[in-house]
Amino acid sequence: MRKIESNASTVFRSQGLKRKNMTFAGDVFIDGDLTSAGLLFIGGNLTVSGSCHLNELICLGDITVEGNLSCGDIGMRGILSCKGNLAAYDLLVTHELQRLRYWDGATRREHALLAFGEARSEGYEQSDTFGSGNSVVVGGWFDVDDFDIQGGVLIGGDVFNADGQIFGMLDCGGTLYGDGLWVSGYCHVAHSIHLYGALIATTLMCRGSCTAGSIEVHEDLDVGQAIVSDGDIEVGGHLRSDNRIQARGFVRAGKSIQSASSIFAPKGVHADRSYGIYAGLDVPREHKATHGFIACTTKPNGIKAGIHVKGKKFKQLNERQLVNWPASDGSDGV
Repeated sequence: MRKIESNASTVFRSQGLKRKNMTFAGDVFIDGDLTSAGLLFIGGNLTVSGSCHLNELICLGDITVEGNLSCGDIGMRGILSCKGNLAAYDLLVTHELQRLRYWDGATRREHALLAFGEARSEGYEQSDTFGSGNSVVVGGWFDVDDFDIQGGVLIGGDVFNADGQIFGMLDCGGTLYGDGLWVSGYCHVAHSIHLYGALIATTLMCRGSCTAGSIEVHEDLDVGQAIVSDGDIEVGGHLRSDNRIQARGFVRAGKSIQSASSIFAPKGVHADRSYGIYAGLDVPREHKATHGFIACTTKPNGIKAGIHVKGKKFKQLNERQLVNWPASDGSDGV
């Protein structure tokens, strides 16, 4: 094992590497696959031309993997770029060395490396890495049980088991599954969103359906199919769906609510009166008897299009009936 040096130009190169533990202060280049059953602690950048199969990795620089990356725990300060699939249990991407300092398993040798990293990287937190740019880029699918990412995330494929927070934008090229997600910036999903817990974002655009335990969007929410929540749906700006909008609680928007089919929210539907509530925007006249309803206990103000369902007719409705209500294209939207 090489000695930790205070020279950032120190480089380790290997034609493939299989090692239990490794601590190195500089950059690491692996021409081939990298395998480790222990802890890798790297003070510079990690570049691997093949795939990585790791137990625990702490990297104070960038991580670049040409193949797939599978790891139990990953803690890092730079940019993570993986052209293949990424699978991990815990992913922490931060500019704060203090958060990495208390990573489980860090020994005296690793703490010395952390101090070295802190000394040579003053002002790192002001870099574009954690500003508007992406700090995680994955070409394939992204399967991480728990993540905390300071920066933007670009995923080419699906996202599985999502449960964490992203302090930037999220662009997902596939479908997003998981327990819960908080995105401080713009969130775009090319297909559908399926979350058991809360979905929180600044602005959200989803081309497919969006289902979650609760939905909170600070600005606009625009969904290509149905919006379904087991709790409430709260949007600061415009709320738009090219299918139906359905919640067990209330549906509230700071501006307009626009549904191509029906709106169902037992606890109430609220929008800015100057913008209004629109239901059945994509329903032909001959289907108005079964579409274009605004189903809630109290008639909301500002209905511009659609029919409010109340009294006995509302009591006869149930969520299963509403799920079976097709959109204008004949689908249920989920």
